[in-house]
Amino acid sequence: MSLLRLTRPRILCTRIQPTTHRTFTLSTPFRTEASPTATPASTDPKTVIQSELKTALRAKDTPRLNVLRSVLAAITNASKTSTPVSTPSHLYALLNKQISASQKAIAEFETAKRDDLVQKEKTQVEILEGYRNGIESLGKEELDEILGKISKEAKELKFGDVMKEAQKLIAGRPYETQYLIDQIKSLIAKA
Repeated sequence: MSLLRLTRPRILCTRIQPTTHRTFTLSTPFRTEASPTATPASTDPKTVIQSELKTALRAKDTPRLNVLRSVLAAITNASKTSTPVSTPSHLYALLNKQISASQKAIAEFETAKRDDLVQKEKTQVEILEGYRNGIESLGKEELDEILGKISKEAKELKFGDVMKEAQKLIAGRPYETQYLIDQIKSLIAKA
């Protein structure tokens, strides 16, 4: 027999230290959502996605869970850049980016005749579109009204000038970027 087996293990810590419990106080009183004085839900996109992730975990909804994890990873990666996702407008742009990437992947998978991956990507696009449509954004009519105001006020229409004025009037609200670009180009072509 080995001598190591015969020796008794040493006890590293002879006394167990008592643990201290911290108490935290809330700066504002906690209110439940059922209460009429409840504060509005957090508008921080990361906390909204995290709560949705918890719901998907509890429901064991694997496709939604995978999509939310990828969105949360994209938000975390963006937080390390100069433009973090901090507003619903930024989240809207991020979701648009992921939708377009998934649509490109669908086209590639269709050419490779991978129907299983096509179906998986289509499911992801549906889930992402559901979240994107849940964000209040400017409609096409509102964008047309903004461009109408700009065209009436502007003497000379240049793409950069029109886009700059449009951005001022949009004031950080989410919108369909490609639609705005197409409308500005058609407005300039008419002038």
